[in-house]
Amino acid sequence: MKMRLIPILEDLNPYMQLALDEAILDKVSMGFSPPTIRFYSLKPLCISIGYFNDVCRSVNLGKASGLGIPIIRRITGGGAVVHDGEAELIYSFVFPSTSMSIALEKVGLTIERALKKLGIAISYVRVNDLIINKKKIGGMACARRGGAVLVHGTLMISTRTELLDDLLRVPLPKLIEKGIVRISERVITLEKLGIKDMNIDTVMKAILSEIKDYKIYRDNPTENELRLAEEIAMKYRSWNWLFSRCGENYNVRTRRSKHGKTIEMGMIMERNVIKKFLIMGDFFAYPETAIDNAQNRVENIDNSLELRRVLSNIKAELLGISIDDIVELATSLYKELTSEV
Repeated sequence: MKMRLIPILEDLNPYMQLALDEAILDKVSMGFSPPTIRFYSLKPLCISIGYFNDVCRSVNLGKASGLGIPIIRRITGGGAVVHDGEAELIYSFVFPSTSMSIALEKVGLTIERALKKLGIAISYVRVNDLIINKKKIGGMACARRGGAVLVHGTLMISTRTELLDDLLRVPLPKLIEKGIVRISERVITLEKLGIKDMNIDTVMKAILSEIKDYKIYRDNPTENELRLAEEIAMKYRSWNWLFSRCGENYNVRTRRSKHGKTIEMGMIMERNVIKKFLIMGDFFAYPETAIDNAQNRVENIDNSLELRRVLSNIKAELLGISIDDIVELATSLYKELTSEV
């Protein structure tokens, strides 16, 4: 089987770069485009957040706005990321798969083998981290459409890690679990490892050499892919898309799942009735609409038994959390807010 390698597209802005990933995923899932890999960087400096992230609680909006830094909500799950232009390398794989877990592992192990070939002692750690010396040098995010999965991720070359402390917010349970007080304590770059002469082309060639299941050929994105990407980029620029999950003014509770990710639950109550409800976090779900629809079905529920019943019936592939995590956190928050026994 063949995999298309799209040349680096330097002239695309961050909205279009991420939109092109989603457009290619859609086309591959429909059988109109081949499996695809590409590399890029997001310029200028920007922040991307995962599909289920609470933008109001994961990003320092005041600081980002004051510095004129764009914030883009991805189609993929995972957490918030500061993209420091060419100080990082982004890789993007789209290929047939019916499992996000298998797809993440496949790409993670490919990156691990490639960098080990270059003498870099990196390890892929489930769910989606790339680790060196117990510190994160990159992470991956994924989204699924039918029988195709997009996995894109970052490799920090010389990222200014102090930007993470200034621009991002991380739930306290996650910081406690990692034994840190600042985000920058958890990450590392190739530059900070003393690897200052690593050529990006060398890294890309090493990654391509470890793709064993496909024969690589070079080609450009199609006109249909670019046209669809332009439409998706307009969505990414909209405030409704970016702020579709904002827990400001909600009663929010956070939990770290034993499955590796964070889940946040937000409720606005009127007496004992749930008026607004949000499920947030850095987890992955397919289809995403299963979570979105569950949020809507919960509104106007007035007892924990019905809340439990609705949430227990979510039909989705979850990665990083479980249905039990959703049900238990939601019902415990409801009982706390209503004093229901």
